Amino acid sequence: MMKLNMTSRQQRRLWRHIGSIENFWETLAELEPGVIQRLAAIATERRWEVIFLTKRPRRQAHGAGPDQRWLASKGFALPSVYVVQGSRGRIAHALDVDIVVDDRPENCLDVVVDSKARAILVWREDESSCPRRRSASASAS
Repeated sequence: MMKLNMTSRQQRRLWRHIGSIENFWETLAELEPGVIQRLAAIATERRWEVIFLTKRPRRQAHGAGPDQRWLASKGFALPSVYVVQGSRGRIAHALDVDIVVDDRPENCLDVVVDSKARAILVWREDESSCPRRRSASASAS
């Protein structure tokens, strides 16, 4: 995955452009083909309640509809999607969530700090570029 170093202005411009593309969210491909359908099957088999948390810029307030349609098109019938702006940890705490899976280290940190939920980070880049938790001995110095 290529990481872009964009200024706030460039990010706002990019989000405006994305917002102008009809059905943009629904046209995205899965990063791992078939993973949504596999997750749906496991959740059904094990009777898990799955809630998808996602974030959109405030000015792109499309609600959960595009994400629900995308998940359904990939095989997850009737997905529960919640569009968030704040800490995923506070949401995990409020909903008494057991596990949060996320692809952003800062979201996983929010979960660990603000809730009792476990956080699982999905990291697609080189392992050496993953932010590391400081060890107890390093923190003590």
